[in-house]
Amino acid sequence: MVRSCLIITILLARLTEKHASIMLWFIFNIYTGTMKKISLGLLSFSLLAFSAVGHTKTVSDISPSLHQFIQGDYLQARDNGRRTTTANSLTIACRAGIIIGGFLTTDDGPTKALHGAIDDCRSALKISPDHFDALMSLAVALSFEGKRTSKTFYPKKARLLLEDLVKRYPDNATAYGALASWHSQVSAAGFFARIALGASRKKAKKLFREAFTRGAMDYALHVEYLKFMAVGSKKERMEAIGVAQKLIEQVPATALDQRLQQGSKVILAALQSNRKKNIKAAIKKASAFNYAKKWTKPSAYPTDPLEHLLAE
Repeated sequence: MVRSCLIITILLARLTEKHASIMLWFIFNIYTGTMKKISLGLLSFSLLAFSAVGHTKTVSDISPSLHQFIQGDYLQARDNGRRTTTANSLTIACRAGIIIGGFLTTDDGPTKALHGAIDDCRSALKISPDHFDALMSLAVALSFEGKRTSKTFYPKKARLLLEDLVKRYPDNATAYGALASWHSQVSAAGFFARIALGASRKKAKKLFREAFTRGAMDYALHVEYLKFMAVGSKKERMEAIGVAQKLIEQVPATALDQRLQQGSKVILAALQSNRKKNIKAAIKKASAFNYAKKWTKPSAYPTDPLEHLLAE
């Protein structure tokens, strides 16, 4: 906070009176919560935190919708998940819907799929309010809705959900990795996004470290770490090359891992070009909902049903 205030003071000192007034108005709106929109840039959040099996334990949990999800038949996985109507199956439907919207549809399809995914997660939570994977999946979906609408409500709510999971499950690597990725992606969106949403690269790095210390093995999480390092310092970008190479050498366990591996190849090529513009473009190309700014017309998902989840 002190560092942010110092930067703002320096900026104001260099602006004309008119522009300084505009800057002060902008900052005031951020801190009083009246600003309703902000460009979130690279807030992609990938599809982190999801091993295909997640935290399901029984044989019934892995058939048929989860099997279809693992194989990449996301439409069938979503349909079967909705028909079965258990907390686990509806969570799989939510995840499948995020992938369908993020990679497989165009026009207004992404919005419909994303809103359907949020509905599915909410339905899962009505059955099991503390369902870890449903809460995690909902946080991811809300982050994408924030990307689409540029409204701060959704990523803020996602952060609160993830922070709550870390508090409740302090030994869970996935919870730390998810929150690390949130800080990573929001930080990459720029200075004002960091100020408005309370993100930092320092927090992201610490949380990634906590996740890996706890044994995080999820492929998607390591892809998120690759993206984080790829937009860092020169030293971090060099480390990112090694991370990308290891990801490419692995045999993908699921269809989603295979898709993410292709994205890792694109990022590696950009890193080897040593051009920041190429790296930024590669990360965008490798991320879900990378065309979100093209489908902002559909209405935002209603906030009222989400207010009860957690409050700041």
